[in-house]
Amino acid sequence: MKKDIHPDYQALEIIMTDGSKFTTYSASKAGKLILDADIKTHPAWNEGAAVKVNQKAGKVAKFNDRFGSSFLSGGGDKKAEEAKVEEKKEDE
Repeated sequence: MKKDIHPDYQALEIIMTDGSKFTTYSASKAGKLILDADIKTHPAWNEGAAVKVNQKAGKVAKFNDRFGSSFLSGGGDKKAEEAKVEEKKEDE
């Protein structure tokens, strides 16, 4: 490897939003990093993630209600199938 091409790594103190601290190493010369959002406060890592999953599940349920599972197999939508069943009942 070539000499003198790598940055100098220095200790970097990370301060979380709740005040807890840990030390890591970085090429940054800052020495201290105070976080505004972290795993304890950002919604992507706490209750906000559950809300997103529930919203996604709701969208899938709406899709299945509208088109049915036969949509993926090429069978048409659920409402059209129900209309065909009703037409058959009327013809009898």
